[in-house]
Amino acid sequence: MSSFKYIVANWKMNGSLEEGCSFLRSLCDYLPFPCRRRLVVCPSFPYILPLKKYGTTLSLPLFWGGQNCSFEERGPHTGEVSAPMLRDIGCDFVLLGHRERYVHENEHLSRVKQKIFRAQKASLQPIVCFFFHNTNACTSPKELLEQLEFFYTPSFPLTIAYEPTGSIGTGHAPCPQAINKIFSQLKALWRHEEPLQLLYGGSVTEHNAFHFLDQPFVDGLLIGKASLSPSSLGHILCGIS
Repeated sequence: MSSFKYIVANWKMNGSLEEGCSFLRSLCDYLPFPCRRRLVVCPSFPYILPLKKYGTTLSLPLFWGGQNCSFEERGPHTGEVSAPMLRDIGCDFVLLGHRERYVHENEHLSRVKQKIFRAQKASLQPIVCFFFHNTNACTSPKELLEQLEFFYTPSFPLTIAYEPTGSIGTGHAPCPQAINKIFSQLKALWRHEEPLQLLYGGSVTEHNAFHFLDQPFVDGLLIGKASLSPSSLGHILCGIS
């Protein structure tokens, strides 16, 4: 993901095509984006291609991502979307392992690992959501890193969106300095040649985003609700609190 800090907008199952186009037009008011920010927009599957085409007509400097992909490349999987399909329509990223899928779709770690493999094979950069999968999980940096190692594949960078369970959809974000300390310790313990890239996700708002992005070991943000507002997302991109 380079030295740029990434803003990943997870629109989840929200919006219409008309609303998406209106959103992109509104983002034009915040151009030019500061060069230290890179925006990845993850709409619902049906809207990725038309919104990508529309964004191109507006000359918006965006990257596009899917909210999920299949664990298989092709085959009899009705309703699924494969990683090569996402790449074929111009996606560069895909979100994997979001807690909502764990809770509502019973998606477990082994399946997420399979999806990471499919994404990397299709030249997509997976953004792997990480949270505690059991309430007794230890939180020391070393033990956290042991859990992250499960997602690592040699020759590929590992990009993690760290989501504390107490902050997902609750409106209660942790102290940015505390997150920065955890991230710095994880990176210090990382022993692979490929970089470990760490984003923060969980109750990010236009008011606290700047404080997270100002932390040197935070590589970016995964944003849910706040990414549905053009003004909120624009302020985050421009560093305005």
